[in-house]
Amino acid sequence: TVELVSITNTSYACTNAALTSSASTRITPEPLADFTAISDCQDSMIVFNNLSSITEGTIATYKWYFGDGDSSVNASPTHAYKAAGTYSVRLVVWSDNGCRSEITKSVTVYPKPVANFSASNVCKNADFTATDLSTVSSGSIVAWMWEFGDGGTSAAQNPSHVYATSGNFDVTLTVTTDNGCTHTITKTITVYILPEANFVATPVCEGDAMNFVNASAIGYGTMTYEWDFGSTAKDPSHTFTGFGQFNVQLIAISNNGCRDTIVRAVTVHPAPTAAFTVNPVCIGETSSFVNASTVPSGNLIEYFWDFGDLEFSGLKDPTHTYDAPGTYNVSLRVKTDKGCEHTFTGTADVVALPDVELTANGPTEFCDGDSVILSASSSARDYAWTWTGGGSATTQSVTAKTTGWYKVRITAPPIGCANEDSIFVDVWPLPDAKAWPRDKVTQSIDTVSKGQSIDLHASGGVVYSWNPTTYLNSTSSPDVIAERVQDDVTYTVTVTDANGCVNTADVTVIVLDDFNLIVYNAVTPNGDGMNDTWIVENIWAYPDAEVIIFNRYGMEVYRGTNYQNDWDATYKGNDLPDGPYYYVITHPDFGNTVYKGVINVIREKQ
Repeated sequence: TVELVSITNTSYACTNAALTSSASTRITPEPLADFTAISDCQDSMIVFNNLSSITEGTIATYKWYFGDGDSSVNASPTHAYKAAGTYSVRLVVWSDNGCRSEITKSVTVYPKPVANFSASNVCKNADFTATDLSTVSSGSIVAWMWEFGDGGTSAAQNPSHVYATSGNFDVTLTVTTDNGCTHTITKTITVYILPEANFVATPVCEGDAMNFVNASAIGYGTMTYEWDFGSTAKDPSHTFTGFGQFNVQLIAISNNGCRDTIVRAVTVHPAPTAAFTVNPVCIGETSSFVNASTVPSGNLIEYFWDFGDLEFSGLKDPTHTYDAPGTYNVSLRVKTDKGCEHTFTGTADVVALPDVELTANGPTEFCDGDSVILSASSSARDYAWTWTGGGSATTQSVTAKTTGWYKVRITAPPIGCANEDSIFVDVWPLPDAKAWPRDKVTQSIDTVSKGQSIDLHASGGVVYSWNPTTYLNSTSSPDVIAERVQDDVTYTVTVTDANGCVNTADVTVIVLDDFNLIVYNAVTPNGDGMNDTWIVENIWAYPDAEVIIFNRYGMEVYRGTNYQNDWDATYKGNDLPDGPYYYVITHPDFGNTVYKGVINVIREKQ
């Protein structure tokens, strides 16, 4: 309670002390502003913990001033400072009675580090290194945490790492200052794929170039190559010195500089050495080749000889006979079981034989009984003759009369080569001329009735000539017919064979005057040219013979002599009927010989 008991005028000191006035007022407590805040890092949310209090009543309003121009009316706000530094933070509070209180405190915002690093792309399985470039405006960086993107980590400031696979990896660096402030940065690095170096090479023979087939591969990009024998070609060739196994290194380099190396042994087989010897020979003799080829290891399995005259051989130690004298370039190519070859060319001397010529003064083919003179000559100055088939060592001419080879041989310097010439003399035997009558091959004489014909035969040649020509139907055939022979005759046939040799043979025909007739028993007068008249063989040789023909009734239908086989079964120009007719033939000189019988007349029915 407040009482007014006096009022004094200060100018004149007048006082009224008789006042009695009182009033009653209520005094409420004022609030007590207070808070706490923990210093933190730039861009971090600082939590302001409100500790304001009041003994009576409530605090109704809060007002925060963060010192960076920003404010808040929350009881316990959070605030992130964008810049490091020390800030004066003021808190003003009001009670529900309007009482006011404030407090100011300092809050420190630590600078945030700037994480950074440098790194280059790297090849698979190579050392990846990163260089820390992180900074902080105050304080210091005291911790580093690396995450390499493949599960690997490191706490080193400047770490190294090996990637086991290729691809793109996010590398993250988190740095921490001595005030606990952190910053993280992520960069993507590429781990390049590795090339796969590979090659193949077929074994070669010593002295041959080896061709390398590059089988290197890479998933993407291009490659270059480095061979340890100095080539950068993709598929080079190289000739090694000597033989054996050689280690060859190939480095395959991608366009990103990634390398892969392979070392592989290749084989060079030893080359053989072809060689041979051969002695001089005379033409016609056989040259014997002695193979002297060798190989350091392995075996010789194939030989090819070129004798220089378009003749060849595959034998190891062949022999060969040349067709002409001279010096021949002979090559021998040998091959090993590894396919390696070598060729050697040498010479083979074939010495010419001395000239020799054997001539004849006439044909060397002739018939038995003739002969020919053979003469030998030669241009050699020193020689010795040797004859086979006639003559002697000093005779240059011989007379050949028999069939066979006549050969002369001459031997002359320089290595005793001999030559010979020969002539074959063929003395043809005379043909085996034979002649015989009918089928009597073993006889040269035969008899025949007068007027009959007889077959005569000859053999032994290809050309025939009969003499005399009397009664013969031919004189130049091996088979002839002596027709209607009336007198005895001896025929001589001259036989000539294919070689022109001639021989003769005789055959004699004796004629019997025995009135021997052959009478046909039928006549078919139908105009077909066969048996149109009645035939009596040999009757022409007996013109005095009388022929009489009767019909069945005994009537005479024909009578005459000098019968010419011309009765055609007619009587006085008229055809006689078919049927049997009877004949009688007689001769005045052969009274005891009578021919009689039946003639059948047969005409075809119209």
